[in-house]
Amino acid sequence: MSQQEHAFAQYVRILGKGRNGSRGLAAVWRGENSDEYGEAAVIGTVAIALYTMGKAENREEAEAQARTMWAVRDKARFASAA
Repeated sequence: MSQQEHAFAQYVRILGKGRNGSRGLAAVWRGENSDEYGEAAVIGTVAIALYTMGKAENREEAEAQARTMWAVRDKARFASAA
């Protein structure tokens, strides 16, 4: 797992301690449930990190990369949390 992917997964774990708890977050991660706020928070935070790390030249590029990371995430990664 790359440093970016690890940071992405770590943030998702932290977010899970909030509104939906770990089971709700795991369901969102697996694509079984939707949480517009949670997904936007993850994508936005990852975009900021990508831009800050110099992996994107501007906000739009950083957000596009973050959306791609979300779209291709390993949905089975948190299967044991269900």
